Amino acid sequence: MEMFLELLKYTIPGLVVFTTAYFLLKLYLDDRLRQELASQRSESLKITLPLRLQAYERLILLCDRVAIQNTLLRIRMPGMKTGELRGALMLSISQEFDHNTSQQLYVSDTLWKIITLAKNETLGIVSETAPELDPQ
Repeated sequence: MEMFLELLKYTIPGLVVFTTAYFLLKLYLDDRLRQELASQRSESLKITLPLRLQAYERLILLCDRVAIQNTLLRIRMPGMKTGELRGALMLSISQEFDHNTSQQLYVSDTLWKIITLAKNETLGIVSETAPELDPQ
């Protein structure tokens, strides 16, 4: 019994020291991991933020360029018939959209769906109004 008490006298303080050291080391390592993740996130923002801003700028330009009145000013030539103008409008709008398709990597899915919907609506307006116009 005396030997058991002697053993406990050395073991219990050792366990207390080990447990304290374990938790302190765990706290320290968790804090370092958090700092490292924050640093990596900050570094990635330095790289991706300018790309995202550029993508938003390009998509704003896309929306401006596919607006019917702006596209008409760019592609209309004297003597074009309604069918030719309709085809040129639809081709120009589709090409503008295709040219900026890669920007979807940098913007949210919701925004990309809105941009796609805007393109489809514009193409729909061109398709619907073309037959109502005089062919000449």
